[in-house]
Amino acid sequence: MHLQPGAVPGFYRYLVVLPPIVILCLSLSDMQNLPLLAGIASCILLVIVFRCKQYSFLPVDLLVISIMFYEIYQSSTAICFATGFNYGIQAYVATAAYFILRSTLRYPTIIKVYLYILVCIIAFLSLIGAVSFLLFSRNIALLDFPYLSDVKYLYRPMGNLNNVWSAMLLAFLVIVTQTFYYFRLKKHFLFLGLFALLLIIFGIIVSFSRSAYIAFGFYVGAMSIYILCRKMPGRTKAKILSTGYLCILLLCAPFAPDVLRTGRLMQTQSQQRSFESRLHALPLVGPAIEGHALTGIGSGNYSLGVNKYLYEGNNEGFTNFAPNTVIQLLVEKGLLGTLLWLALGIGIGICLWRNRKALPSFPLICILLLTLGIRELCFPALLNNLAYQLFIISLIVIYINTVTASPGAIFRSIRISSVWLILTIFALFAWTCISAIAIARDKKHNRLFLEAFEKGELDQAEHYILSTQPTIPYLVNRSGFYWQRYKATGNKQYLNIAIGYMENAKNKNPRDFMLRRNHAILLYTRDSTTAAYSDLKTLAAQFPRNSVYQVGVAKRSTDKNEIVDCLEKAILSEPKIMDTKFWQTYGQTSNTLFNSIRNRLSEHILRPPVDPIECARYGKIAFDLGAYQLSKAYLKKAIAQLPNLQKPWYYLSEIAYAEGDSTEGRKCRYRSFVLEMRYKDPQHIPDTTLHASSVSHMIQDASLMNKYHIKFMTWYSSRSTTELLSFDL
Repeated sequence: MHLQPGAVPGFYRYLVVLPPIVILCLSLSDMQNLPLLAGIASCILLVIVFRCKQYSFLPVDLLVISIMFYEIYQSSTAICFATGFNYGIQAYVATAAYFILRSTLRYPTIIKVYLYILVCIIAFLSLIGAVSFLLFSRNIALLDFPYLSDVKYLYRPMGNLNNVWSAMLLAFLVIVTQTFYYFRLKKHFLFLGLFALLLIIFGIIVSFSRSAYIAFGFYVGAMSIYILCRKMPGRTKAKILSTGYLCILLLCAPFAPDVLRTGRLMQTQSQQRSFESRLHALPLVGPAIEGHALTGIGSGNYSLGVNKYLYEGNNEGFTNFAPNTVIQLLVEKGLLGTLLWLALGIGIGICLWRNRKALPSFPLICILLLTLGIRELCFPALLNNLAYQLFIISLIVIYINTVTASPGAIFRSIRISSVWLILTIFALFAWTCISAIAIARDKKHNRLFLEAFEKGELDQAEHYILSTQPTIPYLVNRSGFYWQRYKATGNKQYLNIAIGYMENAKNKNPRDFMLRRNHAILLYTRDSTTAAYSDLKTLAAQFPRNSVYQVGVAKRSTDKNEIVDCLEKAILSEPKIMDTKFWQTYGQTSNTLFNSIRNRLSEHILRPPVDPIECARYGKIAFDLGAYQLSKAYLKKAIAQLPNLQKPWYYLSEIAYAEGDSTEGRKCRYRSFVLEMRYKDPQHIPDTTLHASSVSHMIQDASLMNKYHIKFMTWYSSRSTTELLSFDL
């Protein structure tokens, strides 16, 4: 290494790395700490800036700043400011951490101290992850599932999704590998490094994530070639490689069936469906950014952009993750944002390439960065997770600081007065505080509104919801509140107020089709207009697999054939309609149509579907029609292909109890409850919940909005209730 020489006092080494370590540790918690992180980072930056009159910025530094300001700009133009703000402040914290690291990691001794502490943190986190998995696998073993990989989504170490955690583990792997190079001659690091490395590899293996396996496979292959090409004795090479391969094999051995299934990539129905959904999403970039090609539709809004094409039916599982980072950049950031990120990547590459002789093993660096890049091409995590960003930023900054400190390195830089930097930091901090206070105030008032509404304290509820800003989630909640008041009183003044708020929300976000549906229902309730009814029919025709739209048309149609068609489509898409009060009441008031629908359903389910999701739905319909043997056949076919489906297990338990097989009923009920994540530990499920229940299990009509409820929280970073969102369900 050719970093700045000079002795650095021992206490100073640890003191100077403390701020970035604190920021990194705080970032591992939830997003609620972002304003606090921004405040801490701002204070640290101010202390650093006050020490010097001028600072030099490399082109890479300016690109980092440009991306931050672009994210802040996007947050100000976001469909929902609260959602955009989370990403804007995340970008600010990441940028602040970048420059804090650029200013502190200036000497070889400080870099080594920082890396050593980083590896200690990584070892601790990996240990927690490993223990979490062992507890998870013990609990799952009680359910007697043949493969752990079928229920991997239930494994959430420290609250992270399994795929996100596997991305973190790959970042850990890269950092520990690089640290090994720095400490390759230090025996005191050997035990810590190997301990961390084994825990990381174990975590990657038991993630059963295909994208993690692909990236890890590249890492193993590339590192093998790298070691073989190194100038060292052949015996040493053989010892390193054989030990590494043996450790991987030993860690894989207890989970060999799951590892092999995952490694085959396309063996299971779940893997095939995941691949097909990702493939289907690729050509949707253009339609998703229609009208927003330059700047995108905003950070965190990928699912909103593709909602029309993927998530308006009942057949696709909702997710906010794009197929890969490139797709996410194009949809959320637009061409301009994508070019900025591309320029940053190219800039870092050029910087490292031109000064590769100053770097500690340039080929190793390429392998490590390519490992992370391959992971991002398979599953995006970089843009969504601050902790993951900070680990990668740490690595990048170490490389940049190494080459910039090289005696022979020459860089073009721009000098900026510290006065402007101080003013900029103060401005950003002020923006953070004002925005965070406004958002926190609205969330508090919304929380109090929901509590008062659920208690029936309507006057208090009205006061709280009117105290919020007129952004989409609170406009929707206002509309829902006055709709409920109209239903209770019949006062059309409340209905008109509800219409006004919903129209405002609909105009603010035309991509949310449920707002359009709710607005049409409100208009129809007031005037029974042809236009409102036509709008409902248009939505039902455009999205025939959306049960809510179909029910909306059926409730207002006078054409008997249309009613039968709509309700048949609705039930085939969402069989739990047959458990609602609406369906049971309908059977009592419209007996002829009710029987017609049941007869058509009985005929329809005699045609066996291929798709396991359809099998599960047909099994539920057959169950409600009393065809228990047919239901059992369909449900077993569904779980044979997708064992992680929750509802089939529940209805199989009902059938088992009805047949007098309490052992099978209990086992199936166990699985149903755990898959539903009602109970993390099967041993803690109350016995009372496992006894045979009545076949009748009526649910609220509003529960049909559960899927939209998840969308609502994702898109608007706010809470509501299915009752407020349901509108005439």
